[in-house]
Amino acid sequence: MPVIAKHSMFDGMFAVALKPEGAFRDELKTAGFDLAKPLPEYPYAVWRACLVIAARHVFPHEPQDRAFWLLGERFIEGYLDTMIGKLIAAALPFLSPKTLVQRSPRFCSTGVSGATFDLQWLGEQEALLRMPELPYPNQHFTAGVVAKCMTLIKSSMDLDPQPLGAGGSQLHMKW
Repeated sequence: MPVIAKHSMFDGMFAVALKPEGAFRDELKTAGFDLAKPLPEYPYAVWRACLVIAARHVFPHEPQDRAFWLLGERFIEGYLDTMIGKLIAAALPFLSPKTLVQRSPRFCSTGVSGATFDLQWLGEQEALLRMPELPYPNQHFTAGVVAKCMTLIKSSMDLDPQPLGAGGSQLHMKW
């Protein structure tokens, strides 16, 4: 089954959070995402290409890993303003760090289908979220999303984004 990025991901990132114009918008269209004619879903490769473009336009002076982290933070702000995201936003203030981590595979699956989100508990306050089908820069982007969610629940967490094998990613979380 191919990995698919759902429209809500593109909507949250581009229509709500970033609102690209000019060359930025044109490059997204060349990569397969036309903001004026959104599709219900896209191959994950289109999402990944659009993240690379966004990192270059929005955070041109940041190292690439940091740019993807910052895009994750911006993304979740926009995503929580989408129809699907509002369901998650309503629950966030009531979650503890552990519950947020516990629900992270389900939250991830609201925007991506055909991918595995495997949560491995390493201790009472430590877990590893494995995403074997989602390659770089996913681990840095996901770290930014989790960091922003932790801020929204008024908590903090140590996050270590890591590659997983040849084509996947993982996020080590400790609080």
